[in-house]
Amino acid sequence: MGNALSGWRTRLVTERRTAADPDSWAAIGIKFLRQQLAALSGEVDALLAEDPASYWADGLREQLAELLLASGRGEEAVSVHRAQFERRTLHQDYSRLRDTAERAGQWSGLRDWALEYLRDRAQVKEFYVRELISALIREDSPDEAWTTAAATPGQVPKQQWLELIGLRRIRHWSARLISSPHRT
Repeated sequence: MGNALSGWRTRLVTERRTAADPDSWAAIGIKFLRQQLAALSGEVDALLAEDPASYWADGLREQLAELLLASGRGEEAVSVHRAQFERRTLHQDYSRLRDTAERAGQWSGLRDWALEYLRDRAQVKEFYVRELISALIREDSPDEAWTTAAATPGQVPKQQWLELIGLRRIRHWSARLISSPHRT
C-alpha cells in the first residue's frame, strides 16, 4: 500500500509541477503541500530532495548532525554540513560547518579549505563576496575582510560596511593606545 500511495503521489505531483507556472500561487501551494506530505510521511530523503535550501531541510540537517555527533560519528556530521556548504556556500552554511567541525575536532583541517572555497566562489560570482567577508570576520581576519570589501565595494551591503568600519576603528584605536608613549 505504501509504495502504491508513494507512486500515486509522485505521479500527481509531477503532473501538477509540469502544468503550473513556477511563479504562480498554485505552484507555491503545490510545493508547500509536497513538503508537508514528505514531512508527515517521514520521508526525509524526499523532503531534502524537494528543496535542499528550505527551512525544513536546514532543520533536518541540524538534527541529523546533532544525532551523528552524539553517537560519536563526527566525520559523518561534518560531511552533512560540508555538502550543504559546497552546494549553497552561504555564511550560515560556513558557520554550521565550522561549528560542527569544531565539535568533531576537525576544524583545523577544514578551515583553510573552506575559506579557499569561499574565495574561489567570490572570484567566479561577486554575490559571494559578502559571504566571504562574513566568514573572514568570524575567523578574526578583519584586515583581509576590509581588503576584500575595498576590492569590490559595490558588492558589500551598507550594514556590512558599517560592521567593517566599526572593527577597523576599534583595531586602530587599540593599536594607538598600545603604542602610545604617554600611557600611564
